[in-house]
Amino acid sequence: MTAYRVPADDESDDRATVDAVSPADWKIQSPRDPDRFLSASAEGDVAPCPGDAAKFLDELRSGPAQPSESQEAADDSFRSWCQGMLASTCNDVWHDYGNYYTCSTGVEFVAVLAPAAVFANTDLDQNVGNWYQEHVRSGATNRAADVFRPLGNGYYTIPAYVSFKLLGEYFDDEPGMALLGQFGDRATRALLVGGPPLLALQYVTGGGRPSDYADESYWRPFRGSHGASGHAFMGAVPFLTLAGMTDDPLAKCFFYACSPWTGISRINDNVHYLSQVWLGWWMAYLACDSVNKTQSQKGPLMVTPLISPEMTGVGVVYEH
Repeated sequence: MTAYRVPADDESDDRATVDAVSPADWKIQSPRDPDRFLSASAEGDVAPCPGDAAKFLDELRSGPAQPSESQEAADDSFRSWCQGMLASTCNDVWHDYGNYYTCSTGVEFVAVLAPAAVFANTDLDQNVGNWYQEHVRSGATNRAADVFRPLGNGYYTIPAYVSFKLLGEYFDDEPGMALLGQFGDRATRALLVGGPPLLALQYVTGGGRPSDYADESYWRPFRGSHGASGHAFMGAVPFLTLAGMTDDPLAKCFFYACSPWTGISRINDNVHYLSQVWLGWWMAYLACDSVNKTQSQKGPLMVTPLISPEMTGVGVVYEH
């Protein structure tokens, strides 16, 4: 039950009483703080605080409380932070595209496209796939594929990278959060730069998936959309990004060695040919390399340690 008790300030007998309701059934409501105007007596009844009836009526007439200056300043600060972050990201992506669409990148792309075309338009792709299924695939490779395969699913990885970027940049004063934000920023930019040319390559080559027919890998423009592996591209981006964030040779080798495993899982599952996996990985490499070039052009390359003294937990530190 909801009740409002608004007594008069003078000593009058015009008081509302409800005898049939116990105090536990009362639900006192007021615009803000009911305890400022109503109090419970020792007998359990709800009685007014003396002299507060006029204040209570003023609260009812005044409406909702206006935001304070500190709240408005916080809102303006958050809005400014969002605008600054968006402007900075757009500027970085613009430079990433400038570093991606260059003559040197074109030469590197053609140098890899040529051998991939040989594998795709001959029986080499099919022969490699058959050999892998007969002599390499096992229970152990299936379990490894289960580990790396989800990294190529954009439904999970894209929101994760964007969340890492937002959280890391907003809480950059917390230990380890700046590193998380830098990783999310670089990975997101690599996807924005390499995603469109990857999609174009998939349709332009028109390759198909492995099947009983030996010529499914052949390039027939716009016949299919599997000329390059999207899983290989998505799964390589996080490891290639981490490789660009460190200058330690051992760490770089480790991340580079992990980068193709999502693509290899597609060969293991017999859903992509070797040439398609190779093209997907190489598109990820070119995209991440353009992001690294942008970072180096902004100033001395900032290499963030993977483990800092402020972090908590158990880890292994290698000093070279």
